[in-house]
Amino acid sequence: HWDAATLWSADGHAWTPTRALPMTSAGGLLPTGAATPSVVDSVVAGRDGLIGIGRGIPNLGAELWWHSADGRHWGSLPTYPPLGPTICTGPGCGLHANGALVGDGERMVALRGGPGAGVWTSYDGLAWSRLSVTGDLPSEWATHAVLLPGGVLLSDGPSFWFGEAVVE
Repeated sequence: HWDAATLWSADGHAWTPTRALPMTSAGGLLPTGAATPSVVDSVVAGRDGLIGIGRGIPNLGAELWWHSADGRHWGSLPTYPPLGPTICTGPGCGLHANGALVGDGERMVALRGGPGAGVWTSYDGLAWSRLSVTGDLPSEWATHAVLLPGGVLLSDGPSFWFGEAVVE
């Protein structure tokens, strides 16, 4: 069975599969309800919601995002909010989120480097607040992120940036 789905449990012992997750990508290659195989690769958790990140099997370049408030009912997020799709020219453009998404169970943080650098936070994955960013900004290739208690560590491979959470 190759439809993306998740498992849900109230107690961590008995697990029930959810219905297949809807299929819509930012590039429009996987319309909702399509019988296209897909997988969920990771789940990012906030206090009041979850975002599932996956991909379509026949088109491995298409990244898929889903949202759930309860872990049982899921809806498609075809435009990767608040990051939006990648903006570039050539094959595969627009089929990935333009940045990184991380969470720690309390909050989610979406961030991207480059000319349109930005950082957003959310508790549920739907309502996002943009934060101001100062200092040495990461490159647009910085898509590997780890959320830490006092900030976020972001990398493009050879270089690393630490964004410290500061209250003004």
